[in-house]
Amino acid sequence: MKDVSLERLRAFVAVAEQGGLSAAGRFLGKAQSAVSEAVIATESQLGYALFRKNGRRTELTEHGRALLPDAKAALDAADAFRAKAANFQGHIEAELAFAVDVMLPISRLTAVIDRFRREFPHTTLSVYSESLGSTLQTVWDSQASFADASPSRRRGFEDRTPPETFDRS
Repeated sequence: MKDVSLERLRAFVAVAEQGGLSAAGRFLGKAQSAVSEAVIATESQLGYALFRKNGRRTELTEHGRALLPDAKAALDAADAFRAKAANFQGHIEAELAFAVDVMLPISRLTAVIDRFRREFPHTTLSVYSESLGSTLQTVWDSQASFADASPSRRRGFEDRTPPETFDRS
């Protein structure tokens, strides 16, 4: 069997998630006929139906229900691949590790991590929590790219807001 294209997988998943060809077309920004052709071509290629009409509704067949999670996973993997490749062009790290002192307030750490994930959703982030000033050791041992070795027990530290931007250089 020939490989099913990503475009056809997107049409299959969109019809399944949107509940019909028209809604899938609107979601994908394509004509209903283009979505219909993609689904028909995929079904022809596979040799069985993925959908059946039930009145005005389009429902997944047993085969369609079985294949949907794999189709979604394939599309997620393709999107992650594309994003990681784009990150390399933009000189954005695919993975980043940093170390913090165990005394760093968890609210501060989670705020920074949340902001980072919003800014760089496709960058894998690892956090090392170290004690007794050994945060810098993770950098020296090449486990982490950088460390926050500042004294976290300073008065008022917990009240600081997270940085608004991350250095992208």
